[in-house]
Amino acid sequence: MKLSIALDSFYDSMAGVLSPKTLTWYTSRLPSMLEALGDMEIETITLQDLRKWRRKLYERDHRYGNGNCNHPEIAGGLSPWTLHQYIRGSKRFFHWCVDEGILQVSPAVRLELPQLPSNKPRGISTENIHKMIVAAEMPRDLAIVLFFADTACRVGGVAGLKIKDLNLVSCQAMVHEKGRGGSAKERPVFFTERTKNALDAWLSVRPDTGDHHVFTSIHTGQGLNESGIYQVLKRLAKKAGILSGFNPHNFRHGAIRNMIEQGMPLTMASQIAGHSSVVVTSDVYGVFADKVLKENHDRFSWLNNVS
Repeated sequence: MKLSIALDSFYDSMAGVLSPKTLTWYTSRLPSMLEALGDMEIETITLQDLRKWRRKLYERDHRYGNGNCNHPEIAGGLSPWTLHQYIRGSKRFFHWCVDEGILQVSPAVRLELPQLPSNKPRGISTENIHKMIVAAEMPRDLAIVLFFADTACRVGGVAGLKIKDLNLVSCQAMVHEKGRGGSAKERPVFFTERTKNALDAWLSVRPDTGDHHVFTSIHTGQGLNESGIYQVLKRLAKKAGILSGFNPHNFRHGAIRNMIEQGMPLTMASQIAGHSSVVVTSDVYGVFADKVLKENHDRFSWLNNVS
């Protein structure tokens, strides 16, 4: 079987089963393997072929511009994290080929993943959250910022939030986020009185155009999609003088990390984050700033109990 046919079959296996974003993740990365190796018979691909492909990725002097994304080509090679994603994607593809009986053994089993730089705590800082709040003069924008910061919600959950999903009395909302085949999973999120008041203020002036989304465009009255939500945050960040780290997922990272650093048990933080496993939470948020480590070391040091 040709590599191109195997790749198309792999994509077909995900369509309608996994989310469109997951499919796009693979279709924007794996074609580079076809470009580098040519349309080989998949049974003839060796570990050495894949290492040559990895080397070509490593030596690239540009990003994007491959026809599979909306970004124009720009100078600069792939980051270690992006290269890591390409290799992970290939490993998953060849593992699928083995499961499907296309191959007996995956040539990517021993394909080494690039070493990543030291992990650092992720998430928007408390200082920048404050700046974003100050910059949010419109009731809608303030409600968006506080909802992100309070709930640790994914951007899909915020964009898809509808008025019927809000329970302002109990300070809860039902959001619909990641899911297979576009069928987003429903989960509860919680917010404080401060966010409730901001939502109240926005809903009292929100244009009634028949659209049931909580967060709508000021101009058209239509619900903001994920890109629209991002543009709101981008505009506020520019106004506040924040150059980076303001995207929706950084709000999510910051909210979850702060809960853990304030002493919330990892199991509870995992549920609030909507993670499938506490292991996911630990892998992402198990790295703390030196200041936090020092404070907790001093608090829990064994020598505190030794005279």
